[in-house]
Amino acid sequence: MSDIQHAGYDVVKNINFTGGFPTSKDLAPSAVFLVAYVITIPLLIMRLFRKSDRTIVLLRPTLFVGARVAMLIMRVIMSRRSYGIGSLIGELILTSVGYLFLIDPYIQCWRRHVEGNVSRLDRPVWLKPLAWSLWGLLVISIIITVLSGALVNKAFESQSWLTAVRGLRHAGFILSMVVVAVTAMVIVVTHYQFKLPTWKTLYLLIPTCCLVTVAVFRVVQSFTDNPTAAVRSRAAFYVLQMLFEYITYIFVIAVSLPGWYPGDKTHLTNIRRGTGGESQAGESGSKAEYPDSQPQQTRSSRTDRLIIVRLVRHLSKRKGTTTGKKNGAGDV
Repeated sequence: MSDIQHAGYDVVKNINFTGGFPTSKDLAPSAVFLVAYVITIPLLIMRLFRKSDRTIVLLRPTLFVGARVAMLIMRVIMSRRSYGIGSLIGELILTSVGYLFLIDPYIQCWRRHVEGNVSRLDRPVWLKPLAWSLWGLLVISIIITVLSGALVNKAFESQSWLTAVRGLRHAGFILSMVVVAVTAMVIVVTHYQFKLPTWKTLYLLIPTCCLVTVAVFRVVQSFTDNPTAAVRSRAAFYVLQMLFEYITYIFVIAVSLPGWYPGDKTHLTNIRRGTGGESQAGESGSKAEYPDSQPQQTRSSRTDRLIIVRLVRHLSKRKGTTTGKKNGAGDV
C-alpha cells in the first residue's frame, strides 16, 4: 500500500481520481496499453516528417501520445511500489489533460472538411468563429484541469481547498464534454446541410462519438461519490476512457489528414485544372467561388472573341475589294 493510502486517504479519495489510486491490479492493463501506444510511434513519426502527410494538426496527437506514454509508465511503476503525493499529482494531471489533446484535431479536420467541399460564397459565416471558439474553450479546459491537479496537495490542508479542487475538476470535465458534444453535432449538421462526402464525415463522426463517450464517463465518474459504483471501477476506466481514447487516436494517424481534409486547397486545384493555368491572380478569387461553371465561361468568351475577329477580317477584305474596284474604274 502506498504512502498516500496511509496518510490522507479519506481526504484525497473524495476528489474521485480518474482511474483511482494505482495498485498491483493496474500493472497488466497499463503495460498492455503502453505497448499498444509504443508500436504506433513509428507511424506517427512518419506522418510528422513525410511531406505529403505533414500538418500542424498532428502536433496535438503527438502531445497526447507523450502524455499517455508517460502516464502509463508512471502507472506501471506506481503499481509495483509505494508512491508519494508528487507522483500522484503528476499521474493525475497526465491522465486528465492527455485526453484534451485529442479533441482539437477533429475540430480542425471538420472545418477543413467543410472548406474543401463548399465554395466560399456558400459556407456558413459561423464556420471559422465556431471552430476558434471551440478551440478557445478547449484551451480554458486544459488550464483548469492542470490547475486542479496542481492544487491537489492543498486538499490535505483544509476542506475548502478540497472543495475548490473538486470544483475545478468538475468545471474542466464539463467544459470538455460541451466542446466534444458541439463538435459531434456540427459534424452531422454540416453534412446534411451541404451534402458532404459521407465516408469522410463518418471518419470524423465515429471517433468524435468515442470522445463524447470518454467525456460523459469523466463527468459521471467525477460526480459519483459512491466508491463501489461501477463507474468508479478499474474496468470502467480502462474500457470507457483508455480504450476509446486509443480508438480515437488510431483514426488520427491511420490516414493522411492533408490528403483527406485539405481545406481550401481543393478549390485552388479545381481552378488550375479548369482554366488551363491561363487565369491571372486577379481572377483567381472570383473563379474560386464557381469552380464548376468557370471553364464553360472561358470557352464561351473565347468563341465570342473569335467570331468578332473573323467578322472584322471579313469586313476589312470587303472594304479592300470595293476600294480596288473603284480605283480600277477611275483608271479606265
